[in-house]
Amino acid sequence: MGARYSRDQLFMFLRIVADSFGRRPRHKLLTGAALALGMGVATAALSVSLDVGDRLAKEFRSLGANLFSLRRKRIRCRSKSAAWTIVP
Repeated sequence: MGARYSRDQLFMFLRIVADSFGRRPRHKLLTGAALALGMGVATAALSVSLDVGDRLAKEFRSLGANLFSLRRKRIRCRSKSAAWTIVP
């Protein structure tokens, strides 16, 4: 299960963290700002990427069924070295 820490260990951890912020506060603020900016950009990119699919689906649904089914005509290559088929 989870680790159990004594009161002294928890106090020591909090003291180390507080001392760390006391030594170079400017660097800690810059790190925090960079993390916040990165999380904001990632959230915005995810939001846009999820929204684009929904908008495209809505737009295609509003256009209706404008597809026509035509008879297929096959064109085969007669060369023995190439094996391809064109289906226009």
